[in-house]
Amino acid sequence: MLRFKLSRLERAGEADNSSALREFGAELKALEIDFLPFIPLASSRAVQRSTQLSNTCAAVANFLALVVLYDRLMYDIQSPVVSSVLLVIASLHEYEGDPFLWHVAWALFVVAFETNDPIHQAWILERFTRMQKNGRHMGRARSLLESLFWEKRRCGAGGRVRYSDWIRDGRFPHFLI
Repeated sequence: MLRFKLSRLERAGEADNSSALREFGAELKALEIDFLPFIPLASSRAVQRSTQLSNTCAAVANFLALVVLYDRLMYDIQSPVVSSVLLVIASLHEYEGDPFLWHVAWALFVVAFETNDPIHQAWILERFTRMQKNGRHMGRARSLLESLFWEKRRCGAGGRVRYSDWIRDGRFPHFLI
């Protein structure tokens, strides 16, 4: 539900979204209280791994991805939470491998747009290349990410790329993650 709300706010653009974004921020803050104890657990490598912990990691990664998007929309900054999302997903990948990553594909997609690190970009692109076996939507997402990373390198470290415009303009086909 929160992903849907945030996507609607993003599509609305800058047409006086500040009060709606503040309301969304309050919802996110309330939810953060519930997630706070699980964030260190999800990124820890010292904890006995289990399916329950893997599912917790997926929930934490998806929650933190919401925070990343919110920070971009509300404050127009690269969220400091990007590294936490990558850490949780890397921990999950280390334990579960590629097949489980479809649980966090959306979170991985979100941080892909925020990271400027070529090593992280390559790792993310490799994950989407392997996930594209799960269907054409992952392949379409991978194709967009590949173009995004080239465009980010062309624009420089601080360059923002509006991928949604690429999809709207028909440069890339629509997809769901």
